[in-house]
Amino acid sequence: MAAPPRKLENAGGREYKYFTEISQMMFVFGEVQDPMPETVNLVEDIVRSQIIELVSDSARVVSVAGALNL
Repeated sequence: MAAPPRKLENAGGREYKYFTEISQMMFVFGEVQDPMPETVNLVEDIVRSQIIELVSDSARVVSVAGALNL
């Protein structure tokens, strides 16, 4: 039976929403079954920052190209 989703917050007040999903993905790819919460939160921070960068870069390219949609 799957554990209920865990939502943790860091010192800055950011809510971590994908603890269970990231933990499961880490286990599938060879990590321990119950990784340290700090490690899972770090992965979520990295993914979040990469997505923000991707969307920001895409918006900049679209604005330079003069397109109407992203």
